Amino acid sequence: MPLRSVEAATRDDAIAAAREQFGPSARVVGVRRVRSGGVLGFFATERYVAEVAPDPGARPPVPSGRPSMHGMTCTGTCSMCVAR
Repeated sequence: MPLRSVEAATRDDAIAAAREQFGPSARVVGVRRVRSGGVLGFFATERYVAEVAPDPGARPPVPSGRPSMHGMTCTGTCSMCVAR
C-alpha cells in the first residue's frame, strides 16, 4: 500500500500535521527534507515531508457500484452485466 505524506515548514510541524490529519495512532515512517526553487542551490526553500504508513486495522474502503449479476460489485460494463 502506498505511503501518504504531509508537508510542513519544520520537521516537528510535519509530524504534528501527520498526527492531526491521520489520527494520533498514525505511524510516521520517515521525515525527509525537500529543497525546491532557487538558483544553483542558493535561495532554495526547504520543506519537510512526513511519510505515514496506512493503519493496518482500518477498514478497507467500501466499493462503489452496484451488485451485479455475478454477485460481485461491478460498474455494469462487464460482459455478464451488459447482456442483461
